Amino acid sequence: LLIFSDISKWNYWGRFSIEAKDKNRYLLNLYPDIDIYVENMFDEDPVLLAKLAEELSNEKHFGVCLDIAHAYISNTPLDIWFDLLDPYIKHIHLNDNLF
Repeated sequence: LLIFSDISKWNYWGRFSIEAKDKNRYLLNLYPDIDIYVENMFDEDPVLLAKLAEELSNEKHFGVCLDIAHAYISNTPLDIWFDLLDPYIKHIHLNDNLF
């Protein structure tokens, strides 16, 4: 199951942390045999996604799907995306946004 992240619109960590963590934990408990990955969509940087992944790092079926094209258009260097998300990346989505 792939869940798209649009956490750039959240202007503070507190509310996002509680809601996103609780929603993902609920899904993980509801579907214990399904891997659930959150993909970056319109995130300006990987900071909040990394915090969410850290909060759920004890869940073996949770991870991050790093969409390279989405990260590229964020104007945050790709090395920062990889540096912050590396421990949590379980899938990489490659596509070409030039067309």
